[in-house]
Amino acid sequence: MPSGFASGLQTVFSYVTIPQVRAAGILDETADPEFGIDDVPLRAAIRTMSHWINRLTDQWFLPVRLNEKADGAYTSVTRLPNLVPILDLFDLRLEREGLIVFSYPRIAYQVKQRYVMMVTKHVRIPDYPHWVLMDGVFGWLVDDYVQVQTTLTADLPYGSGVASVAETARIRVGDAVLIGNTPEPASTSVIVEAVSAPSGPGTITFDPLLVADFTAASGAKVVKYGRVPDLIQRACLLMIRDHIPYKIGDIDTFMDPFGKGTRLNSESVEGYSYSMTSAPAQNGHGGGAWSTGNVEVDDILTQFSTPAMYIGNA
Repeated sequence: MPSGFASGLQTVFSYVTIPQVRAAGILDETADPEFGIDDVPLRAAIRTMSHWINRLTDQWFLPVRLNEKADGAYTSVTRLPNLVPILDLFDLRLEREGLIVFSYPRIAYQVKQRYVMMVTKHVRIPDYPHWVLMDGVFGWLVDDYVQVQTTLTADLPYGSGVASVAETARIRVGDAVLIGNTPEPASTSVIVEAVSAPSGPGTITFDPLLVADFTAASGAKVVKYGRVPDLIQRACLLMIRDHIPYKIGDIDTFMDPFGKGTRLNSESVEGYSYSMTSAPAQNGHGGGAWSTGNVEVDDILTQFSTPAMYIGNA
C-alpha cells in the first residue's frame, strides 16, 4: 500500500488473547512438553491469523486511530475505500500540503456507520484525489454503542502490559481499548485480559509484547470502543487450530493440519483398509482460492466482508 493509506496489514492485529487460546485447548509447554506450545509461536500465530482475516474480509476488527486520506469525488459523502465502520470522528477537512487546510464545521456533516454525509446532498466534496482527510477511530466492533473513556494515571513505559487508569468502571475482560491521543503509531489498541477492580482507580492488563514498541504518558486517553465480534474470535481460534502444527484439544489432531481424523469415512479391520474424503485445497496465495481451507471460517468471513456501496454524483 502507498504510504499514508491504511490497510488491515499495517499495524498489530490480534483478535484473541493467549489465555483464550489456552482455554480452547492448546496445552502449556511447561505442563506437557511433548504436546505443548510456548507463548512465542502462539503469539505469532495469533497475529498471522488475524492479518489473514483482515486480508480476506478487507476489514479490521480493533479500534485504530487514523488520519486517513479519502476521496470526495464531487459527491455529498466520503468514506474509507474499504468502508470500515467509523467509531469516532474528530475532524473532517480538506488538506493539501502547502496549499490549503480547511476543517468542515461539525454542523456541516453527519457521521453514519461507514461514511460521512454532508448535511445536504447539494453540498459537494471536491473531487481532487485524496484531499479529504478523516481524523478518527475506525474498526468493526460489537457492543460499541456506549464508549467508556478514562485516562492513564501513570506513564505507560515500553514493554509494559499493565496500564494504570483513573476509572475501571464498565471496562471488562475482552474489551477492545484504544490508548493514546493521536493517530498511529502514537496510539495502540489492546484487548483487556484482566481488570484490577470493578470500579474506581485501578489497572488493566494486556499482552505486553503485542505493544512492545509503544509508550504513552500519564494523562493519555484510554477509551473502550467495544469488543471484537464473537464470530471473528471463533474464526481466529479455528484458523490457529487448523494451521499451527500443535494440537488444540483432541490429541488426534496433533500434527494434523489437514484434519485426517475428521476426514475418515470408513474403515475395515481384516487386512486393514480405510477411505477418506479428499483433502482441502492447498492453502496459500491463490492455492486456496482466497479460502482459509475451513468451510466454517469461510462462511464467517463472508458475513464480515466489505459491503457494497454505490456512490453517484448525479
